[in-house]
Amino acid sequence: MALLTVGVFAIPSQYILRRWSKDLRSMHHKRKTDEDVCSSKERFARLCEKSIEFIEEGSLSYESYNFACHTLGEALKQCANINQSLKVDKENVGKNNLGDTSLLDPENQQKKKELHREE
Repeated sequence: MALLTVGVFAIPSQYILRRWSKDLRSMHHKRKTDEDVCSSKERFARLCEKSIEFIEEGSLSYESYNFACHTLGEALKQCANINQSLKVDKENVGKNNLGDTSLLDPENQQKKKELHREE
């Protein structure tokens, strides 16, 4: 807004840093290969990226939209079958492997130890 009030309508390219560009962000995301995606959080993020690409293409025409809807329905069924055969528990995906053991903040744990010493 401030630049517009002084009559600057475009910023010369030499003043735009690469880290500010969308191209750099997309290059960074595409560097990760499927083998690099280990955690459920990483898999979720990668699927979101791919689904946005899919949605953009699928929304361009009525025919591609119908194809996309059909394909998503089939893919959902196949994913559910795979997860069922692997006995994946949706409730525990992404949780720690320590069961119901709560993880304490190191500061809180230290205070807890001090309280037990005082007793």
